[in-house]
Parts: sequence; C-alpha cells; structure tokens
Amino acid sequence: MEKKVTPEDMISDPSDHFNHPIEVLQHKKLTMEQKQAILESWKVDEQEISTATAENMGKTDNNRLSEVIDALQKLTGKS
Repeated sequence: MEKKVTPEDMISDPSDHFNHPIEVLQHKKLTMEQKQAILESWKVDEQEISTATAENMGKTDNNRLSEVIDALQKLTGKS
C-alpha cells in the first residue's frame, strides 16, 4: 500500500517530490502558504549544498538555488 504524500512530506524534502521549483507553483492542491513553505525549505537545502560545495565537501551538478529564488519571487511578488 502506497503512503499518501502530505504537504508536510513535500516541505521536509521538496526535491524528492518536485523536479523543478516551478512545479511547486503549478501544483493545484497546495495553498499559497504551503507552496511558500516548500520553496523556503528547498532554498535552505540548496544553500546548504552550495556551502558544502564551496567548502569542497561534495559536488553538485544540479544546484537549483536561483530557480527556487525565482519561484519564491513569483509566488510572493517580492524581488
């Protein structure tokens, strides 16, 4: 039996549930607040990846920080 994915699951690991930040914005069943929480969580994850990469602690071929920030700006209307 498959576990139902909740918004909390999406918030705790956004990249496991979405391929691109724009998909969060396009999700029809999420509230604006849930979308913002997911994108904020994803932003923190990507910032940690950037920091680790800068400190030579790992590599990333798929850092989406700028995409996440763009999606947050579209959602909130802030730049």
